[in-house]
Amino acid sequence: MAGMLYFYPNKDELSREDIEAVGLDYAIDKSPAVVQAIGTGTPAKTTGSTFANGGMPKMNMANQTWAKMVGTKKLLDAELWCGYETRPTPEDLKRESMIAGNEVTLADGNKWMIPLVRDAEGSTRLPQFLSPSEDGDGSWMVGGMTDVHQHLWDGCGKFMEFSLSSMSEDGEVEFEWDELLDVAADLISANYRVGKDEIGSLRLCSVADAIEILKASVDWHELERRIDEAAKKNDQPDESTLSTPTGDST
Repeated sequence: MAGMLYFYPNKDELSREDIEAVGLDYAIDKSPAVVQAIGTGTPAKTTGSTFANGGMPKMNMANQTWAKMVGTKKLLDAELWCGYETRPTPEDLKRESMIAGNEVTLADGNKWMIPLVRDAEGSTRLPQFLSPSEDGDGSWMVGGMTDVHQHLWDGCGKFMEFSLSSMSEDGEVEFEWDELLDVAADLISANYRVGKDEIGSLRLCSVADAIEILKASVDWHELERRIDEAAKKNDQPDESTLSTPTGDST
């Protein structure tokens, strides 16, 4: 089947609560279809449950690629595995509700939709809550996000500050590499049912790809174009201050 497969060793039955307890609800947004795998023909070489986001999974080690999940401590402690038989595409992994943005071609050769978190005008495509205006005039105001989307807003804002700061001689904004890569992974996860482990297993993303993801999330190429355009205007001499050379009257 297309899509990601998961294996939970030494687990005969699996509930939605079990999925949430190990933090895998980012990948399983439907009731998981579970098939018990018996014997040693599993990635953990022990009995357990094979499951997926819908569809009917099956264990077929000879034709499948598996990797132990280590992206979070919860997943590592539970000794879960992720894998696939047919390499999933963005179409297989996309969420039912997608956030508009810019497409980026990743290491698998496919185009992935990266949410436009902050555009060149300072607006966002992230979902925002409605609330009544504090003026009490009966109008509405837009603002406030879920914790997940607020995390993207803050992380992409810091990336933009870091990028702009690095263009100046006195840049002082610091950004740890792991922090940058976490934001890039979360941007993919916003529109697709993947996390660190799936990104690693599918070999989706290089460092260069991660930078392009971050740039796409803040409309960096458009912002850079505007900065260059403004710089060119500033470099042009002010015609009002120019004197017209005259010939010698003698």
